[in-house]
Amino acid sequence: MSARSTSYLERARTQEALAVVRGVLARLGPVTLKDVATRLEPLPVELRQDGVALVLASLVRQGGAKDADRKRAGSIIADWLSQWLVSSCPSRPLGAGGAGDVGGASLAAAFTRLESADEAQWGAATEEAIAFAACLKVFAKAMTEAP
Repeated sequence: MSARSTSYLERARTQEALAVVRGVLARLGPVTLKDVATRLEPLPVELRQDGVALVLASLVRQGGAKDADRKRAGSIIADWLSQWLVSSCPSRPLGAGGAGDVGGASLAAAFTRLESADEAQWGAATEEAIAFAACLKVFAKAMTEAP
């Protein structure tokens, strides 16, 4: 990959991460964003250790009825990651997304595409998820600590 396409991908990743974090802050407020930031903290390491498919699944099922905020944070992050991998990421590690790939549909598409991914696609999706999660983590933390 050339330096130009790498910087384009990094800029696109950063812009998308900032936009989705700002969106949560605007829609759901600082309490939810704090839950998201807390859940994002270990995410890059989890992605590296467990892979994108297992982490997406654990994010979706996280928490329980007693812990609705944590479950919501996990679902929000799973939606962000799957939307990025399936539809928004310029490098399309899991292939091009369809018009219906938004929200939960992206999550289903991500699982479907991961199921049939070859080793190169799987590795690219995991590496891109790690990079995107790292951006999300930085912005979420910064916005929860901002005055």
